[in-house]
Amino acid sequence: MIAMPTRLRSGVVCVANGALLAIEMRDPNSGFTFLTIPGGAIESGETPAEAAIRETREESGYRVRLNESSHRVTAYPFEWNGLLYDCTTHWYLASPLPVAPESVDDADYMLRHLWLPHNEVATAFEYHKDIQATILDFLAMD
Repeated sequence: MIAMPTRLRSGVVCVANGALLAIEMRDPNSGFTFLTIPGGAIESGETPAEAAIRETREESGYRVRLNESSHRVTAYPFEWNGLLYDCTTHWYLASPLPVAPESVDDADYMLRHLWLPHNEVATAFEYHKDIQATILDFLAMD
């Protein structure tokens, strides 16, 4: 049996004014367009919290304050660019800092960021039940 490649990452459930900060992405292989939350790989020498803050700024332009006591780790499979990954994600609840977002210049597959009303979150994340459940759990804490 072939082992799945692994990804160690951080993700941010950033909420403000009844909305979730979401990122629209397009899978480079399948062309599937979907919403996700800011997040990505934890770089060498970086803590999960530092990665969460950096990834949110890089993908959305927003600077955030993490609720470090909300830290949770989950593992789940995720298909990206033709490969099935074994992901381990460090999740944090966060709020945007009261400063204007920076401009974003990220990968071509990052289409845009948006503020998704809480009542649309469950439907928007139906494509991945593990991610959907984690985000909904965090929204219930807010």
